[in-house]
Amino acid sequence: MTALVTMNKGLPSTKAVKEAWSRGQCVIHQGFGSIPLIQGDPSSYSNSVKSIILFIVAVGSSLSPMSATIYYPAIFYIQSDFNATDILMNATISVFTFATAIFPIFWASLGDVVGRRKVYLVSFFIAIIGNLGCAVAVNMAMFMAFRIIAAIGSSSVMSQGASTLADIFDASERGRAMAWYTAAPLLGPAIGPVVGGYLAQAFGWRSNFWFITAANIVVWCAMLLFLPETSSRTPEMDSKQQAKPHKWANPFSALALFRYPNIALCISFHGLLYMVFFTINTLFTRTYTQQYDLSPGVVGLCYLPMAFGTVVGAMVGGHFADRQYNKQVAKHGEAAVPELRLGGIVFYSSIVLQCCAFIAYGWCIQEHVHYAVGLVILFFLGAFLMTPYNYLSTYYVDCHRNRSAAVTACNNLARYGLAGIFTLWAPTLQSDLGDGILFSICGGGLLVAFGNVLIAKYIGPRCRDKIDAQRSR
Repeated sequence: MTALVTMNKGLPSTKAVKEAWSRGQCVIHQGFGSIPLIQGDPSSYSNSVKSIILFIVAVGSSLSPMSATIYYPAIFYIQSDFNATDILMNATISVFTFATAIFPIFWASLGDVVGRRKVYLVSFFIAIIGNLGCAVAVNMAMFMAFRIIAAIGSSSVMSQGASTLADIFDASERGRAMAWYTAAPLLGPAIGPVVGGYLAQAFGWRSNFWFITAANIVVWCAMLLFLPETSSRTPEMDSKQQAKPHKWANPFSALALFRYPNIALCISFHGLLYMVFFTINTLFTRTYTQQYDLSPGVVGLCYLPMAFGTVVGAMVGGHFADRQYNKQVAKHGEAAVPELRLGGIVFYSSIVLQCCAFIAYGWCIQEHVHYAVGLVILFFLGAFLMTPYNYLSTYYVDCHRNRSAAVTACNNLARYGLAGIFTLWAPTLQSDLGDGILFSICGGGLLVAFGNVLIAKYIGPRCRDKIDAQRSR
């Protein structure tokens, strides 16, 4: 795809934009923060344009989780350099997680006011500053502060990405697009320790943050040059906005979506799902370093089986989520509702199998079975976890397409909030309960919590209609 670049300070003409996009060109209006305008329905873009947008958003969404985990193999090096306690080191993980949980709500509200592209450019610039500060940190306080800044900046795509995809993909194809969008943040945490482990061995732990800084710069440049504004904005809308007094976005407006019982129930399960997934990642380095006496580089490689499993699960989930939805739409016609996506043998069987995989993994570690067995189990666990994960992520967007960033931010708040809290207690629970009992509780708990999704599927249409009717009065 070629690009039509406008160098003038004003906005490109409507005619020029329309002609450029009819030729399959990406319209880029030069200048920081300016918004390239796209005429017509964004879902009518060519497949090549959609693929480029999806690729940029997916890669961007992988950087926040990668930044969270890239220094895991080097944790003991950082702890030694800064003379920090175990609690402080766990806190560096938790503060990053909490910031990633909270700030997508702010970015979602801001994106509705100023546009998605401006939010991407500003937030990723903040992420660059944050990771750069971590690379040159001289003490634990400075390191912690810049970890928070990095998390604030990189978290925008965790909510804005879903909105971008909702803008350009119809419901019939949204599951596959969401598969790539959800797979990238899950692949990031696995690639991070692999890269980080060998960088730390060769160049020291600071090289981890120099690497992630460079990666953010590359994505920021790609967004500046090739990512258009996908929200339906027109020159008339911008002129009206400039004529009105400036109005700040309410950063908490997204939380109103928790009023929908179906959303609250599904997000509660989704949050627990991510919490136990994050627990494995948090305890993984300690287990495979101390129990199996592996080097940081090898430990990083050991993250890959679960990473590949999550990608397989996301792709399978995306394919069958669309297949389930399209099949049910053909059956129900105009009576189709988003809840039709939640169902099918793949969806239900993945819930049962993930419970079995958790129990198997926990007792293999408990009984000191060869570490390769645990890695094989983690591959299947990653696949079984991410299959329903994708179904649910797409379901939220189907329910609230016009507020897809907000509903994704609510889901993000639950996921990372629960993960951040549990991260603080996970090492203690591992010591007190043992891996067998801990992960058996995780698997059994998810199976019980899945009842929330079944309830949401049953009451979803009625609750949504009732609340929408109340808001329209």
